[in-house]
Amino acid sequence: FFDRHLSGVGSYEVVFSSQKPGWEVARDPAVLEEIDRFGQSMLKNGHTRKVQGPLGYLKKLNQAFHEGKSEFYRLPDTKEGVAQLFLLAESSGETEIGQYKSSRLKTASGRLVST
Repeated sequence: FFDRHLSGVGSYEVVFSSQKPGWEVARDPAVLEEIDRFGQSMLKNGHTRKVQGPLGYLKKLNQAFHEGKSEFYRLPDTKEGVAQLFLLAESSGETEIGQYKSSRLKTASGRLVST
């Protein structure tokens, strides 16, 4: 039942962090894109059934912020743009997105549901 209807029962979380002082990993568009590429490659290769993380939500929010234009279904190019989307999501009452970053933006993560 769990495998067929709920994408399995095992999951694991991949956390990206930095030892570099002052580097806010969760605001860095390049790091977030790499997390997305990693998750998509795991899906494509059949190593996982589902990927959860902030990227899809941030991309949808960015698109909505730009009047729904499809070319804006992407992350902003700057750390400031990403930070604004996180702030907008959190101030609107969205709680799920916060679980994929640390409160000081020092880590970013994605969750993979195993096969």
